[in-house]
Amino acid sequence: MLIPQGVEHFVGQDEKVNTHLIAVHFHAHVFGAINMLTMLGAPAHIRASADGFYGINSKLLAREFAVKAPGWRTIMDTEVTSVLLRILRTEGPRFKVNTGAASLSQLPRVLPVFECIEKNLGDPDLAVADLAKRIYLSEVQFRKIFKRITGTNPVCFLQRRRIERACVLLRTTDQSIESIAESCGFSDPPFFHRVFKGWTSMTPSQYRHGRKL
Repeated sequence: MLIPQGVEHFVGQDEKVNTHLIAVHFHAHVFGAINMLTMLGAPAHIRASADGFYGINSKLLAREFAVKAPGWRTIMDTEVTSVLLRILRTEGPRFKVNTGAASLSQLPRVLPVFECIEKNLGDPDLAVADLAKRIYLSEVQFRKIFKRITGTNPVCFLQRRRIERACVLLRTTDQSIESIAESCGFSDPPFFHRVFKGWTSMTPSQYRHGRKL
């Protein structure tokens, strides 16, 4: 199972059925609010066995992440790519493109905006107007296209990416919460605490001590 970090989920099984489950929790590297597989109509469930391609691949991913030997990130990137390509090649007939996929034609035009957001998450003055100008659209046009593609508005998307970045820093560094807030574009620490709790239902301190790897 590939489960985006922070998404509530429940796993059950039928009575008298043996189940072997490997759950891989991951962070989207660039586009935190876009579920590309859903937009492309990928099936929600794909049957697999523990000794098949997906089972072997999942065990390798889990082992690489746990050991973190030299080059582990490159190996994980390669294996995840293999999984996605395998899904596309073997499950293609089951894909049912949904209405949201109509916006895919506009995705290339908006890609520079995502890149700009990722590079400027620490800039508290980054505004929707700046993002719209980057791809030569009015703010009204930009908001409409952006929501069609991502399912959310630019402000919400930017805020979510900042909180996702803060979560990573809280788990993987010893930086102070104030320093993390500033590096994620929050110049006012109390506001950062309110926004963080709104997204995660925890304070930054609670998240750090409860979720640190």
